[in-house]
Amino acid sequence: MKAIDDYVEEMTGDWTWLHAQNHKWLKNRWQIGPRALGAAPKSIS
Repeated sequence: MKAIDDYVEEMTGDWTWLHAQNHKWLKNRWQIGPRALGAAPKSIS
């Protein structure tokens, strides 16, 4: 999900770290269906 990755890169300070930890958790959780999230933004745009 490039949009979220770009969003994380734009943030600074502790919030970046907290968000990155949450993003890592979501990424790990969605490994069950690796394309489930990755395909959605492409189909919209």
